[in-house]
Amino acid sequence: MLSRRELLATTGLSVAAAACKSPPRATATAAPSSDVWSEVRSQFQLSPHYLHFSQFFLVSHPRPVREAIER
Repeated sequence: MLSRRELLATTGLSVAAAACKSPPRATATAAPSSDVWSEVRSQFQLSPHYLHFSQFFLVSHPRPVREAIER
């Protein structure tokens, strides 16, 4: 049976060991083509001549979400 001190020491060592482990390296991926982004932009009812920096306070919903709300 472990004492409280042994349990805390063991747990602390486990957490420290997990923290020291280096995270897996991210592999480089190619950026999506501009065709993908134009398809995404077409889902929103926003003017392309205006910069929309709403920070999610007042956002435009993409077409599938608008249709679901209307249903």
